[in-house]
Amino acid sequence: MADMFTIRRLTPEDAPVFRSIRLEALQSTPHFFGYSFEEEAAEPLSFFSHRLDTHVVFGAWHGDALKGIAAMERGRLAKTRHKGTIWGIYLAPDARGHGLARKMLTALINDVRGTVGDLRLTVSTENPGAYRLYHDLGFREYGREPRALKIGEIFHDEFLMALRLE
Repeated sequence: MADMFTIRRLTPEDAPVFRSIRLEALQSTPHFFGYSFEEEAAEPLSFFSHRLDTHVVFGAWHGDALKGIAAMERGRLAKTRHKGTIWGIYLAPDARGHGLARKMLTALINDVRGTVGDLRLTVSTENPGAYRLYHDLGFREYGREPRALKIGEIFHDEFLMALRLE
């Protein structure tokens, strides 16, 4: 079934479908993301278009339907441009279990290799499947942030992970 999906980099023209799946991700799994559904739902379409223009975002497509996303933002300052931060990895429930997260992340890593030397990400301590995937791709844990996110009155810890590309 995985061969029924196409992995490609998103462009600003994909902003409407990107916005839709991003909001779905924030609403369905809020404890896995730093942004809240309410914050991003209030943003105009131009916000999402700008993200696609300035960040590296790969998507998993099934026909015209965007079923998954994996994104990276490069450091903006001269002293941090060697680092990329992976954010916003999500797969729609009906697209899980086909190896698409691995394929999107592999495409992203291959795309940015040579432009960033290190990739960083955070992963919820409550998401062992994602942790295993990142570890299998070569990311290594370098710390743990207690109380990284607060949703309502509940705190969630995150692991800090990095992959050296050089």
